[in-house]
Amino acid sequence: MLLEECIWEEEIWATGHERETRVTSLVETEEGVDISQEGETQESHGDDLLHLYILDIKQVPLLSREKEQELFQRLSLLESALCQTLFCLPAALESLLAYGRQLAQGTLTVQDISRNLANNNLSEAKAALLFHFSALEALHQHRPEDRLRRLRLEERMQHHIAALELRPVVIQSICRALRPSVLPDPSISPELSHFWNRITKYEKAIARIREQILIANLRLVIKMAKPYIGRGVPFLDLIQEGNQGLLKAIEKFDYRRQLRFSTYASWWIRQYLNRAIAEYARTIRLPAHIIDTLTKIRQATAELYRKLGREPTSGEIAQEIGISLKKVRHLLEITQETISLDKPLGEGEEEEYTLNELVAQTEEESPLDTLLVKELDKQIDTLLTSLSPKEAQILRLRFGFNEGKTYTLQEIGELFGVSKERVRQLERRAINKLRNIPQSKELREYTFLFR
Repeated sequence: MLLEECIWEEEIWATGHERETRVTSLVETEEGVDISQEGETQESHGDDLLHLYILDIKQVPLLSREKEQELFQRLSLLESALCQTLFCLPAALESLLAYGRQLAQGTLTVQDISRNLANNNLSEAKAALLFHFSALEALHQHRPEDRLRRLRLEERMQHHIAALELRPVVIQSICRALRPSVLPDPSISPELSHFWNRITKYEKAIARIREQILIANLRLVIKMAKPYIGRGVPFLDLIQEGNQGLLKAIEKFDYRRQLRFSTYASWWIRQYLNRAIAEYARTIRLPAHIIDTLTKIRQATAELYRKLGREPTSGEIAQEIGISLKKVRHLLEITQETISLDKPLGEGEEEEYTLNELVAQTEEESPLDTLLVKELDKQIDTLLTSLSPKEAQILRLRFGFNEGKTYTLQEIGELFGVSKERVRQLERRAINKLRNIPQSKELREYTFLFR
């Protein structure tokens, strides 16, 4: 299929489907009513929006396997054309090479730049990307005057750019960065203006195809979000999170693998739904495996209640799901509702006070403690240099060294493109290495800071 035919067909589709583009927004308000507010009016309004949304997406036909393949082929063709046009501009190529330099310095990861990994091996993928970036850098420095030689050089450059398999977000970022400096300038050459018109046309066609795929698969998100109802996150929020996973799947899907898109998208949607439950359902965040066990306890409790006609005991729940009684009791304890320290206590305006006012205030951290914590950070940084870069980065993310924010095994696995279990193995190996280093014993001197 010719490139211009792709663009023309997408323009026809956009003209005939303006109504369906509205279903991608789930939380728009009508007549100034905010559905995030509490109260019966807002809840009723939210239910009405949800009902209308579901009715709307049911009218959108599902994609056949052939149509699905056709759309992703068009998408791939248009993205390739966009890259070829965009990186003919020296400024755009300079921006792309900056990504390569950041990858070499370690400030960007493979996943930040490329959407496909070689056999999911990060080190191999990074080496391949650095090779192509290095080749592009060398070719960019060499600009022959001869037109024929210049065309051959550009062909080689396009080969290396295609091999990078750039994420759409990288291309979009480069376009956004360059457009303000080009479009407002009336003095730009007609040739450059023509380039930007083509780039804009490709961008619009790509956006229309992505929207068409998104709308045709919105009911998949509804189906997958339903089992998560009642787990602490409103259904509308679950749908929003699931839609984010669907967008991620559209970005990363490779139609050449002959896999149905719905099968691939289900994994991403589930990841975003689980993340939403883990992050937003509780005031205190719980690990993913704990949430899975709590879900089993909740389901077993409901099933036993139907069978027995009464609330089941902890022992009956433990027997039903096959875990120890001690673990069931522990998990039920940690699911108790948290209380805000700012919650008003007492009655009447004059007698109101907060729980925070009753809690003894701890002393502020002394300057000595602050100095010791900084010294501890230096000691940890020194110890981590004895590990491989990947092992050191995993420990930094896992335990919040330097930044303070801790990551779950699942989140680290997604960052590195490996499984959660593989991250656990690397973490254990790194800790064992540190234990065998004599300098690690010096860290015991700082344990009093955390008592």
